Amino acid sequence: MPAILQYRAIRWTLFAVSSLLALLILAEIGARIVWDKKDPLSFCKLPPSAGDRSLLEFDAAAGWRLRPNLEEQSAFGTVFYTNERGLRMDHLMPYKPPTRIRVACFGDEIGFGANIAGSPYPALLEGALRREFPDADIEVANLSVPGYSILRIEQRLKDTIAWLRPDVVILQSFANDVAIQGVRDSQLTSAGNWERTLRRCAPFSRLACGLLEKREAARANSPLDSAGLRRVCMEDYLWSALRIRDFCRANGVIFQMVAPLWKRPNAEGATQEQRCLIEYAGRIRDLGIWHNVPLHNPLEGEGADSAFLPGENPMPSDIGHARIAKGVLDSIRLRVWNRLNELAEAYPKKIKTVDY
Repeated sequence: MPAILQYRAIRWTLFAVSSLLALLILAEIGARIVWDKKDPLSFCKLPPSAGDRSLLEFDAAAGWRLRPNLEEQSAFGTVFYTNERGLRMDHLMPYKPPTRIRVACFGDEIGFGANIAGSPYPALLEGALRREFPDADIEVANLSVPGYSILRIEQRLKDTIAWLRPDVVILQSFANDVAIQGVRDSQLTSAGNWERTLRRCAPFSRLACGLLEKREAARANSPLDSAGLRRVCMEDYLWSALRIRDFCRANGVIFQMVAPLWKRPNAEGATQEQRCLIEYAGRIRDLGIWHNVPLHNPLEGEGADSAFLPGENPMPSDIGHARIAKGVLDSIRLRVWNRLNELAEAYPKKIKTVDY
C-alpha cells in the first residue's frame, strides 16, 4: 500500500510540474506576441533629466536605456547619436584584445553630456589618455544614461561588465541623487526574491522582461518623490558606492569615483535641500577617508563657477567637462601606467614598457 501511494504522489508531482512548464511556455509565447521589445518606453513618469521617452527603451537590469542606432537626435540640450548597443559612441566596442586598456565611464546625464555643445568628459578623457600614452591601445566607453541614480548605475555595471571587460571603471554621481524627502529608487534595494529571479531570466525570457517592465511602471507611478525616479536615501547611496567598489575589486578592475560637489552652503540658515547637500558632502568625504573609496572632486577650487552652466540645476559646462576629464586623468594616470606595464610583461612582443 505505501508503494502505491508513493507511485501516485510521484505521478501527480510530474503532472503538476509538466502542467506548470506548459503554462510557462504558453505565457512566454503570448508575451513575445504582445510585448514588442523595440517599443519606446511606456513608463508614465520619469525624471526630467531622462528626456523624451521615445528615445528610451526598457532595460531589465537598470529600468531603461537609450535606444540603439539613434541618428542625430536633438534632446537633452544637445545633438547626439547612439551605436548598436545604445551608447553615445561613434563606434561599437568589438572583442577586447588582451593588450588593450578599456576605461568604462558609468554615470547619469552629466557623464552623458546633456546640455553641452561640445564632447562629454569620457570622449575628452579618451583623447587625453591617448596623448599621455601614444603607443598604447586605449579606449574609453561612455555608458552614462540620462536620469540614472547610483542604484541603476550599479545594476547597469553588473549587467555589462562580463562583455565589456573594462580595466578601469569611473563612477560619476552627483548630489541630486540623494533624497531630500522621497526615496523611490531605494525600493530597488528591497526587491524580493521573485524580482531577482525575473532579472536572472530576463536575458532569455520576454515574459520576465514584461513583468519587470510592469513592476518598473508601478514604481515609476509611486507618489514618493515628485522629483522623479532618481532619488536615493543616503544610506542606500553609500552602500551602493561600497558595493560597486567591492564588485570592481573582485573582478580585478581599477575603480575611481567622481563626485563633483558644487557650492557647499553654510549650515547656518540653510534650507532643507542645502542641509541635505551638506550631509552628502560630509558622508561622501567619509567614503574616501574611512572606507578607502578612491574619490575625486574635479569641480572645486579656483574657477569653479565657470565649470557650471547658469541656472538652478548645476550642470557642468564645456569647461566643466574639460576639468572633469583632466581630473580623472590625474587620478588614474599612475594606475593606468601600472596596468600598461603589467601588460608589457605579459605580452613583451606586442606592447612596450612605458616610462612614467
